[in-house]
Amino acid sequence: MINAIPAILAGLVGWFGGLAAPVGLAKFFWREATNRPQRWWLHLIAGPVICVVELGCVQLIFWSAHDDGDGPPGLGLLIAPLFAVTAGTLAIYYLFLTTRIVMCSVTAMKLMRDKRGFE
Repeated sequence: MINAIPAILAGLVGWFGGLAAPVGLAKFFWREATNRPQRWWLHLIAGPVICVVELGCVQLIFWSAHDDGDGPPGLGLLIAPLFAVTAGTLAIYYLFLTTRIVMCSVTAMKLMRDKRGFE
């Protein structure tokens, strides 16, 4: 039992990290990239970085369970919520980003139209 404690802790870190990391990283990328226009490229790398961190957390869970893929599938339902959180986070992140871009474009078009009207 003493030998299993590091594996159990690694699995718990992978599980809670897989649940919290996508939301935390999305908040970080949104805050850093939205308020500083010269950092727009952070929006481009947000999705791949979130996916890589999530994959690392899932790999940590597989390592802690000593599952090498041979044998019956046993971790499918365990990691399904992690992928659901990641997919939902990425969908909401890029939906908000698209909405922000559209709203900024509409505002810019209104300003240009108003400026032409005063000339």
